[in-house]
Amino acid sequence: RSFVVSPLRRPRLWLGRGLHVAQGGGVVCVVCVVCVCGVLVEGQDDSLPVGMGQLLSFLTGKDAGDAFVDFENATPTEETRVLYHTVADQLMRGRALLEQLSGYQGCGDAIREAFSHPSKATEDKAWRGVLKRVDDIKAFHDFSVELEEPIVKLLETLCSGDMRHTLQDQEALAKQLADLLDFALKFDEMKMHCPQLQNDFSYYRRALQRRKPPKDDPTVHVKDDDATKLSMFLSQASPMMSALNASVSKMAQQRDGVRLIFASMANICFTMVQKRRFENEATNLFCLRAMTGAIILFDHVDRVGAFHKRSPVQIKGCIQCLMNYRFDNLEAKNTLVNSLRYSTLHLKDRETPTSITELLNAARQQPPVCCTCTARLSMISKVH
Repeated sequence: RSFVVSPLRRPRLWLGRGLHVAQGGGVVCVVCVVCVCGVLVEGQDDSLPVGMGQLLSFLTGKDAGDAFVDFENATPTEETRVLYHTVADQLMRGRALLEQLSGYQGCGDAIREAFSHPSKATEDKAWRGVLKRVDDIKAFHDFSVELEEPIVKLLETLCSGDMRHTLQDQEALAKQLADLLDFALKFDEMKMHCPQLQNDFSYYRRALQRRKPPKDDPTVHVKDDDATKLSMFLSQASPMMSALNASVSKMAQQRDGVRLIFASMANICFTMVQKRRFENEATNLFCLRAMTGAIILFDHVDRVGAFHKRSPVQIKGCIQCLMNYRFDNLEAKNTLVNSLRYSTLHLKDRETPTSITELLNAARQQPPVCCTCTARLSMISKVH
């Protein structure tokens, strides 16, 4: 395919190992158009631009269309076994925290009793209750800080290989990267549906100021300084994804390959779900969450973001995949769609195509799909 370039443009042509500038108009190849658009990453000195082939493959969808990462049977290579088991231990702790959050019992009754019938007995009961809950909240916050280590180590290893095939060559590490994205989205969704966390901690901070326990009190594990950090953690709509984003953004400033990893993750997960490469529905949902998380992080670390027409992410296909997938429950789909709408950075940019914005809005409002005939149904109280 070829494109006509205006005579006023000066497309940059990579010929051999030297950088040449072609003046004037005429017909140029797609590589030149990409160069003009600024998608390519310029190499140092006179070397070939880093990532050119990879980005062109992403733009045409060839790599993603043929790629497959076996999330169900991935095993580490001998060289990555130590890293794999280190990250696996941290992921196991993450799963335990998800169970802890799902079973979180707030102290709402004791707090209401302390407010409506203030006395030493009712206030002491509420205080003892929130002390235990605050320890849980501290564990959530501390784990969000610790997430930096596994994701940085995974990205360092994945970025060291051939960017076109690294996720396929390192399936076990790619699966763990997807696990981190899956964990972050699950945690943030559960946190959003657990207002008791904020309520309990708000009462704790007020009681801490009023009671003024001694600094060496063994029952008080969160002091004033730590309380401020925990308060900021809870105030975020998506604290775990924000923690991953902070770590990834720092690394992306040093290695451009980071953003290509997430573009590749999003595209591969999209095509695997689209082509039904897995029969297990849990694995397909896992792919959709990993795809969504990868889009969010790519949008934060890339200069133009995931929604721009020059983005290597197949964003339209990803959104349509969320629209057309037959979720058992509508809330699961809406959570992923809302994550793209509210957790990304560039969606509201002027350069975002209107079609993408409208597609996301349609995905959010879309009625459920009948599992037997795939016909669109209106929102009614009973669906077979």
